[in-house]
Amino acid sequence: MRLKLTSNQVLANVLGVLIKIHGLFFKDPTNLGCQEVGTLLRKIRTQILWGCTLFFKDVENDVAVVRSRAEAMGATCKTLMDSTVTHLVTSNKTMEDFRWAEQVDSRYLVHPRWINAAHYLWHKQPEEMYFTL
Repeated sequence: MRLKLTSNQVLANVLGVLIKIHGLFFKDPTNLGCQEVGTLLRKIRTQILWGCTLFFKDVENDVAVVRSRAEAMGATCKTLMDSTVTHLVTSNKTMEDFRWAEQVDSRYLVHPRWINAAHYLWHKQPEEMYFTL
């Protein structure tokens, strides 16, 4: 299932980010003018996938770009599959992947579009919307 957004939904996401920046900028009145908006944007971005540990397997296209986006959003990316992995990111699912995800409730099998959507929409997306079917 692909997420289709209207222009109103995109504008609502942008407004939410701007409100967060405004709140962070004026949080400390003694620091006015000393904070860069770019720094605040990076701070917001690093919280999007905070707590997610990803392993990439059989990702089509440019895995380096997807991995870089995930890390910029606060995710930890692993080179070896271990018990700390919460999200298996793959373009080509297998029965083994489904079994892995079903073993523990907090494990997810997602398509790389899940990372790209979070990157563009500035918030973590529901994993079930990007389940690899």
